[in-house]
Amino acid sequence: MALPAANPYSSGKRFIVVLATARDQLPETAVHVLTNGRAFAADEVASAWAAVGHKRLMAGIPIYSAVDAVHDYVVQARGAFDETVFGILRLKDKGQRVEVRIVLHAVTAPRLRETCTWLARNLPFVDHVALMDWKTPASP
Repeated sequence: MALPAANPYSSGKRFIVVLATARDQLPETAVHVLTNGRAFAADEVASAWAAVGHKRLMAGIPIYSAVDAVHDYVVQARGAFDETVFGILRLKDKGQRVEVRIVLHAVTAPRLRETCTWLARNLPFVDHVALMDWKTPASP
């Protein structure tokens, strides 16, 4: 089951309740939450996520570039790169499953090798790395 939630804590504790319900009602179903990961930089958010205790729960978090300014430009938020990386570190520190998504488009694709090298050196403990193609509504 894939759930989109840019900020899984933006709905307060209601989203955590949804995850706990999925754990209780569908314990063998993999739950993949697509999130920007920034909220997990706050310990209370990462702790609430970890407290759900769903063994098949994973956060899918995009890193657009190993260069903070490029990542921040893509998401249009200064400081987003640092918050995202810190969120990933918090989740992994709490034993949570994390997929890093490298989203490719005109701005990020030229830095793919650099981004992959950075991930291998700095986040080798993530559970999965996926290369994603950025499709706009007008794309074929």
